[in-house]
Amino acid sequence: MIADMHTHSEHSHDCSGKMERMCLSQIEKGVSFFAVTDHIDIYSHKDYDIFTPIVKAREEVLLLNEKYGDKITVLSGMEIGEGFYYPEVAKKAEMLCPHDVLIGSVHCIGYKSPVIAYSKVDFSRFTEDELYEYLDIYF
Repeated sequence: MIADMHTHSEHSHDCSGKMERMCLSQIEKGVSFFAVTDHIDIYSHKDYDIFTPIVKAREEVLLLNEKYGDKITVLSGMEIGEGFYYPEVAKKAEMLCPHDVLIGSVHCIGYKSPVIAYSKVDFSRFTEDELYEYLDIYF
């Protein structure tokens, strides 16, 4: 049995993939089931609507299971980033609709500045000591 438990669709800030195309690709590869675990970045809840994409993704998963359920099972999920910053917001996201898979992640930490995504940090400017300090905070 082959499964993929961590995928992102157009309902995630870092992906533009259409969920149906993802589903067809997974079927073509012989995958038995996969989870759509789009990002919900808790630290951004004051900047934009992080909740609507969760509900839309769940609705689309249900439609895909109706359409392709004889070939593959599509699981509904979320990748909750930095839920520890605002646990009440993470809980609200979790309770919006049923999920099969919840992933916790850390993409942002506060290090000598406001909390920013590590993908936007220029590590080439860090000394070795700063790198280790950053990693200590991250882990």
